[in-house]
Amino acid sequence: MTPYATQVKNPPARLFTSHSGWYNIRDMATQRITRYIFKEITVPTLLAMVIFSFVLVMGRLLQLVEMVVNKGVSLFEILSLFTHLLPTFFIIIIPFSLFLGILIGFGRLSSESEIIALKSSGVSLYVLTTPAILLGLVGTLVVGWLTISAQPKGRHTFDQKIFSLANSQITSTIRPGIFNNDFDDLVIYTKSIDEISGEMKEIFISDQRSGNSPVLIFAQQGQVYTDPKSLRMTLHLQTGSIHHRKLGSAKDSYLAARFGSYDLNLSLGQEGSSGNKRRKKYNRMTLSELKESIASQEDPRTINVMRTEIQERFSLAMVPLIFALLGVPLGIQSTRSGKGGGFAKALGITLLYYALLTTARTAGQDGLLPPYVAMWIPNILMLAGGIYLFMLHARERRLEWLARFSYRLDDAFTRILARKNRPS
Repeated sequence: MTPYATQVKNPPARLFTSHSGWYNIRDMATQRITRYIFKEITVPTLLAMVIFSFVLVMGRLLQLVEMVVNKGVSLFEILSLFTHLLPTFFIIIIPFSLFLGILIGFGRLSSESEIIALKSSGVSLYVLTTPAILLGLVGTLVVGWLTISAQPKGRHTFDQKIFSLANSQITSTIRPGIFNNDFDDLVIYTKSIDEISGEMKEIFISDQRSGNSPVLIFAQQGQVYTDPKSLRMTLHLQTGSIHHRKLGSAKDSYLAARFGSYDLNLSLGQEGSSGNKRRKKYNRMTLSELKESIASQEDPRTINVMRTEIQERFSLAMVPLIFALLGVPLGIQSTRSGKGGGFAKALGITLLYYALLTTARTAGQDGLLPPYVAMWIPNILMLAGGIYLFMLHARERRLEWLARFSYRLDDAFTRILARKNRPS
């Protein structure tokens, strides 16, 4: 009789040929857990991005809509302007929304004891943290692109478009026989304007940009000139006089002077600026432009300002990853659903970070610390705090004062929300 082994040509595969079967099942479980946590984080993160984008852009959008009503700018041009402002908003929105999403996601898992159940099943804290770290890496790449490339280009393009709109509508802004106050702290009156050349006759100007006492200017004629490269708009006046009365000093004084020609810098609305503000600002420059300016600059403080700007861009790019690492232990620390307390913690820590960043920026610009040191101190402090809390949770330990603070914060926000939802 033939042995059994020779009778069966295709024996059924065994579930476990070795330890590899157990590893396959464990990998499948890990992937499912990762996808589950990823969903728990992503949903509140995206929702927070939509809400905070709407809140942050509304104030700016209202200013742009005012241009449609008062200055006749088309809706298409307004939307075009608006798109160039989005990188500036998303540099703040992305880290904050991700931080809030992680706090809410892990807060819910912790409040419903799912974290305890997963740990009891042998899932380590490092596995639970993987989705948050991956999202943090994605956020870092996006914010890095925004800070290094998209934001400076967007701001510069925004300034150019505003200048182009102001330049194209300057003749309609200054109307003859009317006191025109569309300029910042500047009132212009002209008796007549040539429709072809734009030359103005018999001009009166009240300039209050230098203080409470206005500077009065009279001129026989004038014309507006623009410089697209420097984003500068100048009213060139000819044959006139300047009158200025100084008030508030120990003895009032009156000054008068005649001129053959005089150039007055104009500023149309809040988006324009005069004189020294019309030059391209450092936060509008690309990295290559900043490096070229540093090489040709001699003033030490100006060099520090530009070097601080460079370091700040790279420093801000790391915020999503740091907030992701910090958010996991803080989210697990939550004792309830974590939505109200999660928002408070996210807002508080974000404000603390930007307060540290502002202080570091000042220290770098003033030369108190080297810019490459100053601008990384807030990141180092936040990263150290995140690693410390992470290691405590990995060892199944926690800070009792932080747990009590988290509980009271959640409780306070629960009461506030309940009070607001209570029918009057």
